[in-house]
Amino acid sequence: MSSVPTAPRPGVLADAQGWSDGLRAHWLWLKSLSLLIDAGEGVSTGLDHAVGSPRVIALTHGHSDHILGLPALLAARQLPTLHSGGPITVVYPKGCPSVAAARGFMDGLWPSTPWDRIIWQPVTAGAVVPLTTKRDLVVLDAQHSSRIPCVSYAVTERRRRLTAAARAMPVVEREARLRAHGAEDYTETYTHTLVAHSGDGLAIPHAVYRDADVLVHDCTFLDAADRTRGPSHATLAEVSALAREMGVGTLVLTHVSARYDRAAAREALRTRFTEVAGMRVFWLDRGEWIDVHTGSRPGA
Repeated sequence: MSSVPTAPRPGVLADAQGWSDGLRAHWLWLKSLSLLIDAGEGVSTGLDHAVGSPRVIALTHGHSDHILGLPALLAARQLPTLHSGGPITVVYPKGCPSVAAARGFMDGLWPSTPWDRIIWQPVTAGAVVPLTTKRDLVVLDAQHSSRIPCVSYAVTERRRRLTAAARAMPVVEREARLRAHGAEDYTETYTHTLVAHSGDGLAIPHAVYRDADVLVHDCTFLDAADRTRGPSHATLAEVSALAREMGVGTLVLTHVSARYDRAAAREALRTRFTEVAGMRVFWLDRGEWIDVHTGSRPGA
């Protein structure tokens, strides 16, 4: 199930792998962040020799297509040849019964395995999980299922920039002050979003989405009329409006319903985003990264 890029992808997506088919399995491996979001069926074989590389697994919710690959992945990491992968933290919605079931299944199937290299971290919206000294995993609210807890995530990075007052100075004056006094009084720390991931669910305008490098978002329904069972997944119109409102750099669409013919779906997505300037759009369909503007995909 490993994905093969068809064209250069920007930022954290440059070496990303993933799988999403709107029915069976969902996972996204962000190698540059050592972060795996969701762990659907096939993730361990999809990662192949990189199965020991994730440092954090962030689960959005406990539906089977997002969690069934977790036991196999964690078991593979326990093999002596993968011990160099180090400990792993599993971040998941607090009170998620599926995680408890997965842990029980693992204990029953591999009773002699201590599982001491796994840190289980339940979270709720508003929690912040440090990834590095400058990067955090921010836990966000999600609207998907009323039966199980659901969250979404964003990876933010602390950066430095000139203050507004410093930017307003003439360049010569600013450079002279920086040389004389240093940068501390003329720079400020700000937070930038590298990637946000909605999980399954509705299009919520989280403030952290603003100017994000990448937004990965559920796009189950290409036509709002097909959403007949109440609001639990997003529509194409909702996601495209959200991405434009938030000014994201790259949009990745996932979970497109299996009801749609794939060629017709590619055309619908291309038509929707034809006039969007300054934003790249990809469709992660199964293991393929489809450039929505060009329609390019592996083997095409």
